[in-house]
Amino acid sequence: AAALMGIRVNRIYAVTFGIGALMAGATHIDTCFACHFRLPIAIVGSVVITAYAGPPPQLGGALLSVPAAILGVGCIVASQFAFGAAAFWLEDAKSMWFLYQKLIFLLGGMLIPLELLPDWFASVARLTPFVTMAYIPARVLSGHIEPELLVLQAGWLVALVGAATYMFSLGERRLQGAGG
Repeated sequence: AAALMGIRVNRIYAVTFGIGALMAGATHIDTCFACHFRLPIAIVGSVVITAYAGPPPQLGGALLSVPAAILGVGCIVASQFAFGAAAFWLEDAKSMWFLYQKLIFLLGGMLIPLELLPDWFASVARLTPFVTMAYIPARVLSGHIEPELLVLQAGWLVALVGAATYMFSLGERRLQGAGG
């Protein structure tokens, strides 16, 4: 049983890094020229992940991972907008970007799978939106067929879009009030 747990954790770890790399590529390639290369990047990334971590253990997990990845990317984009709204109040928003990246690494399970964290820390991480961005897509793809995780992602996506919209409306009012 311990060996099986080790294999599952290793698979989650490998898939988390792969999905994180794919999502980083999908959200950070913003030029029109690069838009044409997103699908080939995703295909090449999928082949590399499969070669490194092996094929998904269950077809259901592979099929469920597609909406999980789409919801994960949506959560990433919405949270980037929410964190980016800090630029309305800060002279240099690089520190917010740095904080955002570290939160995804630690609380999102990208650096270390949540199963390897202390129980109290993993419990806190599961309450944050960061778990929806890397950990949940990786968990689903690694064979844990848990459709309720997609519901959690959808809920966080709605909350993050609402937060980003609210933050930008506050920032816009501040900018107009200051004569910008």
